[in-house]
Amino acid sequence: MGRVQANSRLLGRAAIANARLAYQKFLSIFNSDRFKTLQAAGAQVQRPLWASTSTKNPAYSPTMYVDALIGRDTVNTVPPETLVAFKANGTVERETILDMSDNPLELFDQLAEVGIEIDTITKRLQDDGVEAFVMAFEDLMGQIKSKRAILSANMMERQKLALGIYATHVKDAITQLGNAYFNSRIWNKDGSIWKDHGPTIAKIQNRLGWLDVLHTIDINRVKALQANIKAAGFSYVVLLGMGGSSLAPEVMAQTFGVQPGFPELLVLDSTNPAQIKRIEDQIKLDKTLFIVASKSGSTIETACFGAYFYAKTGNNGSQFIAITDEGSKLAQEAQANGYRDIFINPSDIGGRYSALSYFGLVPAAVMGLDIDRFWSNARIMIEACGDSIPDDQHPGISLGAIIGALAQQGRDKLCIFASKSIASFGNWVEQLVAESIGKEGKGIVPVVGATVGRPHDYASDRLFVYLKVLDDTSNAEMDEQIKALREAGHPRVTLLLDDPYAIAGEFFRWEYATAVMGQLFKINPFDE
Repeated sequence: MGRVQANSRLLGRAAIANARLAYQKFLSIFNSDRFKTLQAAGAQVQRPLWASTSTKNPAYSPTMYVDALIGRDTVNTVPPETLVAFKANGTVERETILDMSDNPLELFDQLAEVGIEIDTITKRLQDDGVEAFVMAFEDLMGQIKSKRAILSANMMERQKLALGIYATHVKDAITQLGNAYFNSRIWNKDGSIWKDHGPTIAKIQNRLGWLDVLHTIDINRVKALQANIKAAGFSYVVLLGMGGSSLAPEVMAQTFGVQPGFPELLVLDSTNPAQIKRIEDQIKLDKTLFIVASKSGSTIETACFGAYFYAKTGNNGSQFIAITDEGSKLAQEAQANGYRDIFINPSDIGGRYSALSYFGLVPAAVMGLDIDRFWSNARIMIEACGDSIPDDQHPGISLGAIIGALAQQGRDKLCIFASKSIASFGNWVEQLVAESIGKEGKGIVPVVGATVGRPHDYASDRLFVYLKVLDDTSNAEMDEQIKALREAGHPRVTLLLDDPYAIAGEFFRWEYATAVMGQLFKINPFDE
């Protein structure tokens, strides 16, 4: 019994004893002749800080770690509730930190006798404390980065909405996404956002590499390729690919045209003999670079195109570049046939989501686009859609929630109009949305390539999205037509783009928005 009573007297004393010993060490350092010399040269006293001095044990006085640690040159980060208690009942009569009557060293010996090693405990507390501060600092920096991304991109200010009675449905959809922690979960590659079937979740997680292109794509290598191709003096580049491997490059070719000093980009994505002959008649074989693009490396149409033109060039591998996945048949053939270059794309990027991977960037480079400018636009949008961006400030969540929520209310015909300078962009969106969302008896029908028409031409099943390039001189007529639709009560979204290079960011915004639509429809937007 006596031993129990002796041990109970140790309760609540170790922390104060440790702090008082630390303060004695502080005094010995900063009252020393060595520090006085430094102080005369301008050095400042480094004050001890007693951190978060609330009591966790309700048996203790709430002001115990304030009353006992009063001393000059100290800092006490008092929690609010402890400060209230100290103002009501605390005492400041003397420098209690100097009270050594409890003999702290003897106390530590007594703790050791009952199996409590103070050195081990204080090291653990120090490590845990540092880790907590690091996490808090990183969280703060993440919030600052997110706020900077919002302010610098100004994306939400460049999104003009006229949703009418559907605004509440969109707000509810954004709340639903927030309650599901959609944004943080997609960036953490959580496939269960869309499906709860284990094998399907695994497949989804292997299709989210489009989120990581800022880290997985070697943009300097792409720029080096551009310089190499420019110096080689090619007149034409023919992209040989199907579906997702060809649509983004085709948009870029139609948007930017032939760039000074660079070859013209042509796209062959049809097995129609007349189309193949048209391409062949248009080029000079010895002045043409061929890009063979296939994710799987075994797409039969692409393989046939590659074999045909490889033979036509006299088996000249220096006129060929391959873009494919690691270990594919195409990668092996390209290596064996001495291709000019081989770009191994991240295997976790699907074809429809590959616009900002090597499948899009290699053609962009060889046709002479300003890669730094293109990539900067992509980066701005990706950061504006980052994992710490609030849901109501997130351009990808906003667009996806609008399209998804209105589709669920019967507005499932997505009419996409664009300024003349980026008119072909809708073709890429059409494939992305139609193939990603149209499944399991659900879907959204993109409508592209049509004239705007008059308000009464449309039923109440339409949502209109207008991508407006601000420096496009042909906007006036479409502006008036879109305005008429809005005034007639049709829901409308206008996305304002500075110039055609902004489509780099739009590739990502629409990819993210499509992932959002998939979640709202409870379907897998990444399978074939």
